[in-house]
Amino acid sequence: MDDEDLVNYGITGCRLGLAKIIRSKPFEIIMILLIIIYCILIFLIFGLLDNYFNSEENTMIFYIIELSILGTFCIEATLHIIALGKLYLRDPWNVVDIIIIVISVIFVFLDLFI
Repeated sequence: MDDEDLVNYGITGCRLGLAKIIRSKPFEIIMILLIIIYCILIFLIFGLLDNYFNSEENTMIFYIIELSILGTFCIEATLHIIALGKLYLRDPWNVVDIIIIVISVIFVFLDLFI
């Protein structure tokens, strides 16, 4: 979808500028790299380094990194919703993505406080 299509959907002004930024290649590459880093982090925690994270200090470092990445995903989803509105939520994959982010944040906070 190009800029003209976005304008036809009523996305203009600041929202169009934001849509251009979040749909740019550098932004997409950064988000893909964060997804890869997050997957590697989760794999290392649950697959290889379970004994390393028995210390409370190491566990807190993991939670800080995990919450930072999840926070970035939340900001990214919010920016998409602000820029594209209902157009963003029409794609079922985007809705699934938002649900996964929310569930992940809930599980991290449950793990921290329970």
